[in-house]
Amino acid sequence: MRNNKDAKLSEAKQRLESKIVVFINDGYDEQHLRQALSSATSSHSREAFTRAFDMESFK
Repeated sequence: MRNNKDAKLSEAKQRLESKIVVFINDGYDEQHLRQALSSATSSHSREAFTRAFDMESFK
């Protein structure tokens, strides 16, 4: 799995989803979280996934 970019992207998306669930359980607004992270969770490449976080940090 070390060199499989698709597997790494899938794993990163799973970790992000786990973090979203933790934040929701801590009382954060699910709709706001999902809206803010929607471009990352729906990305189809590692570059798009990373770019989504870069774009979100400038808002």
